[in-house]
Amino acid sequence: MGTKKDTLPVVLIINNTEVGSNPVTLAPGEVKEVTFIQQVALPAGNYTVEVLGQKKLIEVRESSPVNTFLILGITSRIKREEP
Repeated sequence: MGTKKDTLPVVLIINNTEVGSNPVTLAPGEVKEVTFIQQVALPAGNYTVEVLGQKKLIEVRESSPVNTFLILGITSRIKREEP
């Protein structure tokens, strides 16, 4: 909770590794959506993706023998509470 505008980091985590971060500025009571679009070279397999404690299991399938890319579009809503 806060009484003034503040900037907070929102972090994208894949398998417990931070791969991206967006600063988000919020006023008390304000709600914003944060979207990450991240291209990551990953081998085929299952990956845990997390933003603000929200986790999702993503399956990456091999699409070509050379490279596999995962493009993530994750949207999270954050709200700064008024006192």
